[in-house]
This record gives sequence, C-alpha cells and structure tokens, in this order.
Amino acid sequence: MASNGLITDLYQLTMANALFKKGMHERKVVFDRFYRKNPFDGGYTVVAGIQHLVDFVKNFRYDAEDIEYLRSLGIFYPEFLDYLKDFRFHGDIYAMPEGTVNAIGLVVNYLLDNGVEKICKKVGEEASETIIAAMKANKEELTYEAADLLYHLMVLLYQQSVTLDDVWAEMARRR
Repeated sequence: MASNGLITDLYQLTMANALFKKGMHERKVVFDRFYRKNPFDGGYTVVAGIQHLVDFVKNFRYDAEDIEYLRSLGIFYPEFLDYLKDFRFHGDIYAMPEGTVNAIGLVVNYLLDNGVEKICKKVGEEASETIIAAMKANKEELTYEAADLLYHLMVLLYQQSVTLDDVWAEMARRR
C-alpha cells in the first residue's frame, strides 16, 4: 500500500510534533471533514465519498522515504519521526450515510438523533477551533469559528431544554 502521510500541510505535522513532545499524542481528539458553504450556491449537498475517506484514514501511514524527507527538513524531533514509522489510525468515524441529502436542518436532526455525547463533542471541537482562530489573530476565521461554536452550543441548549432566556437570566444574576 502506498503511503499517504504527506497528504497534509506542514502546519499539521509541526503541530503533531509539538503535541508529541508534550506527551499529548495519545489523547482522544475530534476532526471534521467539512465545508462552510454548499457548492455552487446550492441549498443542499448529497453526502458522497465516505468510503474513500474511510479507506484513506484506515491506510494512513508514513513510509521510510516520507520519514527521511521529514528528517531532512530539520524541524522534527527524532522521537516523533520514530513514532510516525508505526503510526496507524485507531478510532471511530462518524458520518451521515452515503447518499444522504445534507441541508442545515438535517445536520441538526443528525446531532439530535445521536444524543448529547455527539453534540458535546461537536461543541468542544468548535470551541477548540475558535481558540485556534483567536490565537492566529485572524478576524475572519475567528468570526466563522465563533459562529460554528454558537450554532452548536444552541443545538446543545435546545437538546437540554435550556432556553436563551434561561442563559440571559443567569447572566443578569451575575452582574
């Protein structure tokens, strides 16, 4: 099987290197494959390519040539490069079924149908992305990520029967 580990950007690899050095490389994480806007100004998309994604992730690996290339850059810890030699994906992939028509209401239904744990993971992921955007001091990216965070937080509040009035009342009590 051909390696596919370098089908990413250097930023992702340098972040993984830093997390490895901090001993955080075995922590559970959540990643999304997504888009911000339906293509061609459409009102919906059809989910397709899930099997391609699953195959890619299950076969994700670095071969000796990849490791040597990364070593030649002189920016990675040798222990990290050793770790990459045997790296394999271990986790779960959650996706809407192939062929699903994906419109914004359907995304909400998907989250609600999968329960509080799925919604909470999504809120946590969006919070992390918002923090990263803020650290980059990129107003446009921060605006997008904050909107995603607020959207998914509202889905969570709805699922838990907490209204925005409840939240505003609590905030007023804190003054």
